[in-house]
Amino acid sequence: MPAYIAIDSDAGSSQWQRVDDLAGRFPDKQKGVDQLERSLRDDLGLDFDKDVKPALGPEIDIVWLDLEGGGNDVVALMQPGDESAFERVVAKGNAKDPSSKLLYERVDGWEVMSDRQDKIDKFKAMVTPNGPVLSDDPSFAQAMGEYSDDALVKAYVNGRAVMDALRSAIPADATKFVDKLGTLDWIAASVRVSSDGIRLDTTVRGQPGSLLRTDSTAAKGTSFEPSLVNDIPGDAVAYLAFHGAQGMFSSVESNPALASPSFGPVRDILRKVGELVAGEDALYVRPAPGHVPEVTLVTEPSSGTDGAATLDRILADTRLRLRIERARVGGVDVRTIPLGGGFGLHYANVGRNLVVSDLAAGIAGFANGGPGLAQSGTYSDALAAAGAPGRVEELFYVDVRGGVELAQRLSSAPIPHAVERNLGPLKSAVEYVSGRPSELQLTLFVRISP
Repeated sequence: MPAYIAIDSDAGSSQWQRVDDLAGRFPDKQKGVDQLERSLRDDLGLDFDKDVKPALGPEIDIVWLDLEGGGNDVVALMQPGDESAFERVVAKGNAKDPSSKLLYERVDGWEVMSDRQDKIDKFKAMVTPNGPVLSDDPSFAQAMGEYSDDALVKAYVNGRAVMDALRSAIPADATKFVDKLGTLDWIAASVRVSSDGIRLDTTVRGQPGSLLRTDSTAAKGTSFEPSLVNDIPGDAVAYLAFHGAQGMFSSVESNPALASPSFGPVRDILRKVGELVAGEDALYVRPAPGHVPEVTLVTEPSSGTDGAATLDRILADTRLRLRIERARVGGVDVRTIPLGGGFGLHYANVGRNLVVSDLAAGIAGFANGGPGLAQSGTYSDALAAAGAPGRVEELFYVDVRGGVELAQRLSSAPIPHAVERNLGPLKSAVEYVSGRPSELQLTLFVRISP
């Protein structure tokens, strides 16, 4: 079975109790609950407390039988808490919409549900007495072992099945390109709720191929400890940290989409871009006095590369005939491309870094130093709550409250009061990717204040 999702459906479980606690921090929680219950009654004629809740079991499993038919060969499994209540719920729902009935059949103590009987029959044929089961698959056991048993949602995807489906769906002469992507063993994911937020973890296990790996990344890996965060102004409300690698676009020659001689200029530009972002890089947003926020990119070019001069050459290669003005801003030489209406694109070398911004103040803000984002309590608390490690493959941070204030300044109309007050409990969001041998783990944590 190529994919599987397990959902905690026990309303009394610790995870659902935490969900209820977090939801209670939002002013309009009850209004949302009332709306959902009203929709359930109007659409299906069901009452949640009287009909649905007694019918639920401790877990609902969703199983993909194969990846054919557009991924629609799916069944759901459940062990109802009350079999009679389950049958009544299905009967009421089917009576409300006879054109889209839910079918079910009891198989080995589980109610197997689907929209078509042939899918249930297919599942029955796959589950032979004393035959192999998914839990016996070493890949499944390894993937599910990544996460806590009390997760709200757990999911698994068989990577080999996905790659086989991809190969069968493309022309035979393109399968070599797929092979160069590497191997995919499995993907696992989990959603878990804690007392201060919601956490999504996704783990991908496999080996990158030649199209996704350079000599540099193969030798050293791509994890790094973000350091530019010490120099980025502390009032940034969003920050993305990533890292390039020497020769990161060296494989463009072997890419079938860019192999044509007519794409020679494109390949040259990509190689130059690779030189500009070879080291640690950062993209951040912070408030500005006017209506337009400051958006600034800081890159670390490869050793011996003049970032601004290289960008000059890239712009010249585009043959757009851009007018480039020069001025002294914040103690550094800045190039500016006027875009009309008072807008422009500004870039300059600041120390070893290339800095590109939509505002000249963005160049000055990075060049002049001052308390960095790393010294911000909001930032450090957000990373600590998310459990972000010191070394990452990539990191993204958002100060939700600061972002809402920025959105209010940018909008021509005020944010509706109901929306604004329900955004209040959202404090920050942190997403990061960390690496282990043959694995990448992506984590997203949304922090919700008491």
